[in-house]
Amino acid sequence: MRILFVNQVYAPDVAASAQLLQDMAEHFGAAQDGTAHEVAVVASKSLYGKAGATHPDHEVIRGVRVRRVGAAWFGTHKIFGRSFDAAVFYLAALWTAWRTRLPGGKPEVIVTLTSPPYIGLIGTFIQWVRRGRTRHVYWSMDLYPEVLTAAGVVRKTSLLGRTMAGLNRLCMRRADRVVVLGRCMRDRVVDQGVPADKVEIASVWPVSAPLDGPVPGPPSRYRATWGLEGKFAGQSD
Repeated sequence: MRILFVNQVYAPDVAASAQLLQDMAEHFGAAQDGTAHEVAVVASKSLYGKAGATHPDHEVIRGVRVRRVGAAWFGTHKIFGRSFDAAVFYLAALWTAWRTRLPGGKPEVIVTLTSPPYIGLIGTFIQWVRRGRTRHVYWSMDLYPEVLTAAGVVRKTSLLGRTMAGLNRLCMRRADRVVVLGRCMRDRVVDQGVPADKVEIASVWPVSAPLDGPVPGPPSRYRATWGLEGKFAGQSD
């Protein structure tokens, strides 16, 4: 099977979705019963939250073909700059995903995550244009505009809030499969009109993707406050 993943971040980035996606891509690319899937990833050239292009256009990481596009000129500190960078990535990722060929032909499955928000529209568009020859899996790490509404950035009843909700419903309802992180997230997705038999749960797992040195940034104040220095902080479902 030929599989294409689309997400803004990928290894060696240490963002959560980058590490989870690396595990998933390498899992499908590994030989199983003597047959390995053909796997490629479309991601950004830049490290998450840092301005400037830092990665090569093409590389192969542990057997996974990675094509990097766009750039983060402004980083994540200003909403306008972040939106501009995301818009550039959308257009470049759409063009690259459409033109991507793997040994044997075009991707049979395109898996889109949610970084940046609504990158799933790329999968929706390609699925629609190719008329069933490419399946779309929408792997939802976040729900929009719910995240922005909870943070007080966007009002649910505003024109922007309703438009964003409509786009998210479009992606999920047209996708062949919607993958969510847990039971509560599944219930929210089903409440938006997505058939329950189309929704799958894949809880996050301890990633096996190796980090090149310590995670960058200052010591975590959260760990200091709660006495978690030197301890493993995991998750259970």
